[in-house]
Amino acid sequence: MYTGWSQRMNAVSRLRWYNVNDLTDCCHQLRTLLLSPDFLENVVAQDVRPYQHQHIFHLLRGGECPASHLRRFPLDVLYVCEGIGDWGLRVDRLQMAMNLALFPERLDRAYPNIQTPGDADLTVFDALHDILEAIGGMVDLIDRNEFEERYHLNWIPAAHHHHHHPHQSTTTTTTTAAGTGRGGHHHHFYPPPPPQQN
Repeated sequence: MYTGWSQRMNAVSRLRWYNVNDLTDCCHQLRTLLLSPDFLENVVAQDVRPYQHQHIFHLLRGGECPASHLRRFPLDVLYVCEGIGDWGLRVDRLQMAMNLALFPERLDRAYPNIQTPGDADLTVFDALHDILEAIGGMVDLIDRNEFEERYHLNWIPAAHHHHHHPHQSTTTTTTTAAGTGRGGHHHHFYPPPPPQQN
């Protein structure tokens, strides 16, 4: 479990977190989608239903914090968080640009610098580039060490919580383990040595 996990950490854990590998794959797939001939044909025909339910859009929703009071942050996995740096804005811009590309009628809302469906497509590419550039530059990417240092957390393995269990001294197996350095004061519970053979 983590020591130092407080109510403030519960607030942090409610933010949306994004697996960097998933986010990278999502950007690549969106770029391929926009460049495909079928995409333009379907948008012109106002048949965007095939795109609305693709898993790549679900990846942009993010997920819960990969760590909790009782679950350690994953090892060798990078995440970004909507509440750290500009990541929330980066993802929001991409989602908004994709909505404008899929639903050109929304351009009637008069977004700055986006006047036509072509502008919307280019805005998507700008948003994709911004995300990939930030990942390539390691901007505010969070790994286990960064997460624990940022929030002043210390992980204590579960085994360390149970070595003083009240039933530990009544069995040979647990008392033997206790005598290996984690609880040497139980050494008087060792069974007697076998008799010497003449």
